[in-house]
Amino acid sequence: MPSPIIPPRRKRVTFSCSECRRRKLRCDRNQPCSRCKGQSVDCTYDNPASNQKKRAVDNQRSNNDHYADTPVSLNTIVTPPQPPFTHSAATRNINTTLEAPQSQGTWGLLGQQIEAPSQTAVRERPAIMSDSIQLLEPAKPRKTENVIFRGKNFKTQFYGGSNPTSLIGDFPELRSFMQDSIKQHPSLPRVQRELKSLQMKWKAEKRSIFPPTKMDPFHFFPDEATANQLIHIYLETVETTYRIIHIPSFWKEYNGYLFDRKSARPTFMILTLLMMSVASCLSEEKTTHVGDSAVARERAASWIEISEQWLRNQSQKHIHLITWQIRCLLLLSKQVNVIKKKRIWTEAGTLLRQAMAAGFHRDPAILGEKVSRFDQEMRRRLWSTITELELQASIDRGMPSALAGISSDCATVQNINDEDLTDETEGEDRSNEWNSYTQCSYIHVSSSSFALRASLNSLVNTLGPPLHWEQVIECEELVKAELEKLPCWAQETPRQKSEVLPAALLNVQLQQFLILLHMPFARKIGSSSRCVVSRMICFQAAQRILEQVQCLKDHAYFFLVLFRQDYFRAALAVCHSGYMASTDPGMLNLEILLPCLYSALQTIRRPIPGSH
Repeated sequence: MPSPIIPPRRKRVTFSCSECRRRKLRCDRNQPCSRCKGQSVDCTYDNPASNQKKRAVDNQRSNNDHYADTPVSLNTIVTPPQPPFTHSAATRNINTTLEAPQSQGTWGLLGQQIEAPSQTAVRERPAIMSDSIQLLEPAKPRKTENVIFRGKNFKTQFYGGSNPTSLIGDFPELRSFMQDSIKQHPSLPRVQRELKSLQMKWKAEKRSIFPPTKMDPFHFFPDEATANQLIHIYLETVETTYRIIHIPSFWKEYNGYLFDRKSARPTFMILTLLMMSVASCLSEEKTTHVGDSAVARERAASWIEISEQWLRNQSQKHIHLITWQIRCLLLLSKQVNVIKKKRIWTEAGTLLRQAMAAGFHRDPAILGEKVSRFDQEMRRRLWSTITELELQASIDRGMPSALAGISSDCATVQNINDEDLTDETEGEDRSNEWNSYTQCSYIHVSSSSFALRASLNSLVNTLGPPLHWEQVIECEELVKAELEKLPCWAQETPRQKSEVLPAALLNVQLQQFLILLHMPFARKIGSSSRCVVSRMICFQAAQRILEQVQCLKDHAYFFLVLFRQDYFRAALAVCHSGYMASTDPGMLNLEILLPCLYSALQTIRRPIPGSH
């Protein structure tokens, strides 16, 4: 039996221009349309005669419409002739209006605003949802989750709401701008391919220059002048905040190495290499490049690779203090030098579980005389450092911290200098007062707000319903109470050089939660009092974060910017405030906004010595 002849499908008449159809955006069908203004060459129509006839019919129909006095909606939708109006047809029309932009993603949520029926000028404006559509169907909520979930099959990556890049979704025109830039400059994809090819060639060359079978820490140790410079940078930055090294013990062994280089332990050499790798990108040496990366970063990457290989070959039974110090420095160095950045959060969780398996979350005083007073305090310092690293990695990734559901009875780190903690220490060590600054002041003060920060991170990155306004205000009051509790040396200016970085970090790690808590309300389109208040709080918190970071000098500034993403989040929050102010000029004073925005952009462009 012959198969039935299937008639060809009738080709649907197209009225939009080819560029809007390609980008799946709504077209007003003018010549050129509002989206192709400035690029009239790209605004072409497949059927211009039918398009002109259609526009003439629409104009005639709009003139005869008895609802001509009704205000025009923000989203003007031009449709082909419809059958007689029915309730089902109206429902279908509304659903099409809502679902079409959602299928295009966040970037397709751009509408148009017609200022007056008699005016022909069309002005683009970010209209997430028309007011008329909200009135017609208020029961259908829009998706407000602001996360990044991309990839396919099992090659996926997820970044939660506290990740700074999730704020980029609040700039609807950004993707269109990037697509237009690539189209106007065809050389950009070629440059990207050339950089990728250069990166692959350098990886192949690097294996021949530094063979994995000959990773000797003594061979890769730099000259004495370079080593001294990098060690001092590390001690002036990291060890004023996170406590990993006991400084007097380190200098004692390092001076012994300089006196007799053959007597140095390989373990100590690995520890020193990791300390220098953290400070490698912070040094002020002349920036030169190899492949697509700076020489300072490649040097740090080789030291990290040597340390990883050494650590894999060590026994898991015979672990000493220096082993835990190496584990902490390895995570810190990868984060500062941006080595395998997508694995930072998982590696921080692994380090946390290793510490818990060793009982670091329990107070070492339980073991009694089995642990000396010196080792007890070093265990407390390492546990506090590991928990802070894991919490901040969770915030930057947009994930709940594992510490939110873990109980710990480890005592707070004592507020003392390293000179007051020695192997011969006996009896109780007396901790200094809250307002007295010591080398352990940051980690001592930070522990008081740790539980609050871990809980707030879980609330911000929860998959449940968003926080209500009353909950946000309650959390905001808790954060402000912790800010007021900070010691006087963290609130007053000017401060000593050693106090600048820990004081800035204590403020920034709390101020960032004011942005995270209020940003869901600040993102909403509207002029309600809650939205306005949230936008002001986000802008003020971002402004304070930028001021705190910009007051840092040289190495301290570079360390904070490379290690954390608070500054990037604050800069994006300021840009978002400027974007919202462009839609509602009366919302924020531009005389205050523009200098802050300019300062953020200038500081982001500030060159970082040795960075990639």
